[in-house]
Amino acid sequence: MVPNDYTEDDDLALCYNLQAEEWEVLQSIHPTICISKSDTAVRLEIPVELDVERTVDVIPVPHHTTVTDPMSVPLSCLPPLLLDITLPPLYPTHSPALIVAVRAAAGWVPGRVMEEMVTWMTETWTDMGGNVSSGGGTGVLYTWVEWIRSGEFLTSVGLCSEDGHIRRVSRSRRRRG
Repeated sequence: MVPNDYTEDDDLALCYNLQAEEWEVLQSIHPTICISKSDTAVRLEIPVELDVERTVDVIPVPHHTTVTDPMSVPLSCLPPLLLDITLPPLYPTHSPALIVAVRAAAGWVPGRVMEEMVTWMTETWTDMGGNVSSGGGTGVLYTWVEWIRSGEFLTSVGLCSEDGHIRRVSRSRRRRG
């Protein structure tokens, strides 16, 4: 029940406090992932740490290397993903966090996959109880970080087969010589 004297300023103050608390918790769990935060913007650099070593198909881009044949290599981690996020004033209770950009260090994730990731992450806020009509919502930054950090996203967006083989990683290698 909302008191009669409850105002939009109260909502803003609540959201500001929830955002600060969410950042503090995330930073305490993953201090190296939390790159920066201003009042409205968050930058995360999330390494992909696979639960087990996996076979990864590395497909060189011909104009970047003299090596043209794909190769398979065992890896237990992948280059990080960089997320730029905007936190609207009424996040997390009335508005979702907005993903401004998702980039992969070394460009190893195809653009279509990045788009699928943004869709999944945006839907997660609603799935966790956040929507404007309910006035509810939960901070989703930790959920996003864990989804990427654990490599779970590889399966969700179709980059990892059922046998755990990662289908396509890498876009370039340095030229030899």
